[in-house]
Amino acid sequence: MESRGQILEIYALNDVHGRFFNTPHYSGEKCASLANASAYLKGRRSALHPDNILLLDCGDNLQGDVAVCLSNRQVREGAGEHIYPKVAQCLGIDAVVPGNHDFEAGPQVLEAVEKGLADSGIPVLGANVMLSGTGRSRFAPYHIFERGGIRVAVIGLANPSTPMWIPSCLRNGWSFILHWGLRRGLWMKSGAMIWRILWCCCCIRGLGSLNLIWNGTVWPSIRRWHLPESCGGLI
Repeated sequence: MESRGQILEIYALNDVHGRFFNTPHYSGEKCASLANASAYLKGRRSALHPDNILLLDCGDNLQGDVAVCLSNRQVREGAGEHIYPKVAQCLGIDAVVPGNHDFEAGPQVLEAVEKGLADSGIPVLGANVMLSGTGRSRFAPYHIFERGGIRVAVIGLANPSTPMWIPSCLRNGWSFILHWGLRRGLWMKSGAMIWRILWCCCCIRGLGSLNLIWNGTVWPSIRRWHLPESCGGLI
């Protein structure tokens, strides 16, 4: 995106399912992973400037490959910190939105990850994850960024169908509400902060974004592409 000489590139990751490295623990075969994304983003940051990149993670990181499953177990047993906040910091992720599979790991793991991300200055967003009986969001509903001289409001929305898939014992008393009316209210609320771009992030059927408002115009969902497996390793 470019406006009056200001350049901003927004990238959204989702449904990585623990594939942090390009060689999974369960096989020696190469695969697309966050290692590929890291190499690609390193090139974009070099071509532009780090301040011209906004990187968002729309969830489903805490379930899947053996690496993340072992890290989940390590947190439950009190044997160490979770690997994901370190990976997010390494990639330069700006904000994280939990996906439905992230709640499968349970509140102990999710809260440990949230703390690790907060220690790195990375907010966890989830406007529609509510503390039951309070009417308040469990996570921050949105965050305002400034990149390349452009103010961007990012709203985080968890999949509202999460309770259909995740048992109540793993949801820690949290409830999930539908997006649509909530998004409208948050557009107005965050709009008071004077943003030029509003970006809604949600992990639904592999789509990392719902839509975008740019200078008052609603744009369609972000285009999707697959990173080549030939990209290198982590930054």
